[in-house]
Amino acid sequence: MIIDRNGRLRKLISTNRNKYFIKTQVFVQQLALIYIFAGFCHADPLPEVEEYPAKVALLYNFAKFVTWPKNTFKSDDSPFIIGLLGENEFGEALKSIANKTIHGRPIKIRQFRNISDFEPSQVLFTNSILLDGFLEANPGLLEKNGVLTVGQDKGFLKTKGILLLTVENDHLVFKINLESARRANIEIRANLLNLAAEVYGE
Repeated sequence: MIIDRNGRLRKLISTNRNKYFIKTQVFVQQLALIYIFAGFCHADPLPEVEEYPAKVALLYNFAKFVTWPKNTFKSDDSPFIIGLLGENEFGEALKSIANKTIHGRPIKIRQFRNISDFEPSQVLFTNSILLDGFLEANPGLLEKNGVLTVGQDKGFLKTKGILLLTVENDHLVFKINLESARRANIEIRANLLNLAAEVYGE
């Protein structure tokens, strides 16, 4: 597998049954360190995974290089909440990280069917339509709670979302709206910004 300097994970196996199969050689945490200290990527490949498990794994490792404001957690032993607003497009993929930790905090998955169901979370998966409705109904709430919003559709970053996970030209890529991250007091390390396919608001 090859990882280019735009942070794209090369797809090695053709589309099968309309699903992307991506062989990830290393995840973002390893990638960042390799780029910083070695300047190139060379490691044994990991097993093949489908598109959504790959996106979940990418997010999990991405989060290790993100710093949330202290007030986003109620206490020292509060869990790290990953929320889903709307349909769960990731299916069973999120179970792969349900028993893991981020910054020493156990991960908990929460499903919010509607905007009114929302509870403070560190990460919120949603789409641009629901995010736009959320921001209109609750202006400033996501920023106040330091929520890292994550989506998959093309208009997500323009709707003030922070992290876009998508497939372009047979590559799994991530893009960042740095301006939105700053408004939420979320710090994304420079090595991740360097790996992003695009960074808005620099």
